[in-house]
Amino acid sequence: MYPSEETHTLQSQFEAIAFAHKDHLYNTALSLTKHESDAEDLVQETYLRAYRFFGSFQSGTNFRSWIFKILYNNFKTFYRKKRECYRWPTLKRL
Repeated sequence: MYPSEETHTLQSQFEAIAFAHKDHLYNTALSLTKHESDAEDLVQETYLRAYRFFGSFQSGTNFRSWIFKILYNNFKTFYRKKRECYRWPTLKRL
């Protein structure tokens, strides 16, 4: 099955708009996570979600704000999961 012309056009539009913000997204992710590998993962997840929901993006609105909102929401989810991973078990009194 080959991608439709509409899918190809949507992909081209996304690439043209989204990758212009790559460096700034990475720098923001790095300042949030403080680790290069975590920042790279966060940016990758942001691009995946942004592409997945690009069809719901309203043309003519601020793409930069939209993708940075996705980045911050992903960071909150990432931080919450990471924090839960490092919680110490509580000791109950016997």
